[in-house]
Amino acid sequence: MIDPVLITANAQPAVTLPEAKHQLRITDSYEDRYVKSLISAATKLHEENTGRVVMHESWEEHTRVFHNCGMLLRKSPFFSLTSIKYTDTAAAEQTIASTVYTQHIFNTKARVYLDVDQEWPDDVETDKLNAIRILYVAGEAATTTAVPEDVKRKILMRVQELYDPEDKATRDAVERLDWLNKAN
Repeated sequence: MIDPVLITANAQPAVTLPEAKHQLRITDSYEDRYVKSLISAATKLHEENTGRVVMHESWEEHTRVFHNCGMLLRKSPFFSLTSIKYTDTAAAEQTIASTVYTQHIFNTKARVYLDVDQEWPDDVETDKLNAIRILYVAGEAATTTAVPEDVKRKILMRVQELYDPEDKATRDAVERLDWLNKAN
């Protein structure tokens, strides 16, 4: 499988500007653009360290062949499966009916399996790298207000670390969080 491709990013931030400014004890608006960029960077760092997408986003995974043992969707936490499409040997795009497959979620990751008494299509253009395309949504929350409080806390701590890298207490706390995320 090729790395997942981001199709639609969520435009909402994981934490709001007022939340970040409160964390940083900023009362004016001079640094608002900078703080917004820190929110974005901190969210990305959180996602990279945890392997979890924070805001709901549409992702697409590609493969050349259908796997009878299931196809793992690598972005988590899994939210919903949108569609499975493939290019047939006549170079036409086909959509597989949702009655042909099922998804199982284990530990926030999903695997797509062939349903009982069903078969994957056998007319797939296997010479094409992205012959099979699985479109799905992954992420902790659809809106900023729905982001779990512990996730917001971690991102806000990272914003603070990026804003003031000399703050040893924050840096130590973020290092402990990184260690805990890697241990889990």
